[in-house]
Amino acid sequence: MDRFDELYLETLESEAPTIAQALVHLQKGLGKRLRPLIVILTAECFGVRNDRVIQAAVSLELLHMASLIHDDIVDESMVRRGEPSFNALLGNHKSVLLGDYILSNAFNLAISLGIPPLVQRMAKLGASLSEGELLQLDIAQLADTSEEQYMTVIRQKTAALIQCCMMTGATVAGVEDPQILQNLADASMDLGIAFQIKDDIFDYLPTPQLGKPSGNDLKEHKVTLPLIHALRSSSADALKAKKLLRKQQLSEREIDFLVNFAIRSGGVEYADEVMRTHVNQCKTLLQETLPESAAREALLSVCDYVVDRDK
Repeated sequence: MDRFDELYLETLESEAPTIAQALVHLQKGLGKRLRPLIVILTAECFGVRNDRVIQAAVSLELLHMASLIHDDIVDESMVRRGEPSFNALLGNHKSVLLGDYILSNAFNLAISLGIPPLVQRMAKLGASLSEGELLQLDIAQLADTSEEQYMTVIRQKTAALIQCCMMTGATVAGVEDPQILQNLADASMDLGIAFQIKDDIFDYLPTPQLGKPSGNDLKEHKVTLPLIHALRSSSADALKAKKLLRKQQLSEREIDFLVNFAIRSGGVEYADEVMRTHVNQCKTLLQETLPESAAREALLSVCDYVVDRDK
């Protein structure tokens, strides 16, 4: 992972002052590095651990970072992982160009590996992330969101990215067996779905800063699984919640009502159950597919982390 951090920052080096400023900011926010870890551990499950694997992991993380920068501009988000977002720091104009610069470097690095399926997979991922974001924006304009629509967005965004990471690790390791690749594709899709559901549950849990749920998704009219489940009720509160979701803007008091309604109606428990089902499916497939090794155990620990993490 030290080598990953080193190469990640090296790949973006530039004499442009804005990019130099961005690199300093990126060093603060390398985050959990869960996605590159999945690439590296998957390759290691097949006995491969080298710089090419790390390069592939860097290229995917760069693509991910570019998509986050563009998402923050679209969502007008001023904070990312407790730090100012790039659009808050640099403004929208420079942030768009920075995202484009990072994306170009991602593909340049991937192409240098000489693995055409990797580049094709990244291109498909880029399209999926954009399509998923557009679909999420379209759905946010509706007063009602179904669980099926919610899952479609997750599959095209978070889960597609996690899946691409695991498949990239296998590809760089030279895995060609169709059944193994299909099992890994299914397992990583389950893991990605679980990861996003856990993120969405956090919106309904007390935060250290507020001492109460943040309701950030609802501020952007994003209806996630806990509230989707609660809205299936025919109670007076459910009817009130549906009426509120038709409003263009929600007050803090209205957001608090929606959050508390989802909690009272068992939405968080339901979402937690769905998340655990997907993680368990992922772990079962990985145990059936991957040879027993320290790397496999570490990958299974990543699955447990997705469930147990507190941020």
